[in-house]
Amino acid sequence: RQEALTTREEVQTSQEELLHLRDRLQDAIEMLTDREQWVFNAVVVERKSLRSISRDLQWSKSEIARIRDRAIAQLRILLEDDPLVKEYLDGQ
Repeated sequence: RQEALTTREEVQTSQEELLHLRDRLQDAIEMLTDREQWVFNAVVVERKSLRSISRDLQWSKSEIARIRDRAIAQLRILLEDDPLVKEYLDGQ
């Protein structure tokens, strides 16, 4: 019975931590420029290829790659000192 309670508490804590991590990531994404947000969403969330985005927007693939890379670098900077993010990544 104690083991079941401990496991249930661990699951609850884990879910709460994931919600906090998601909120912090969302806050960081909102700090990106509109263009960086759009490209990040298209590449990471929608899993579109650079070629597909290039075709849709009529931008070069290299420009889209630069925007993607800039967005990822900015997110890294925004999140690298966050204690919750550090704890999560250190536990991985």
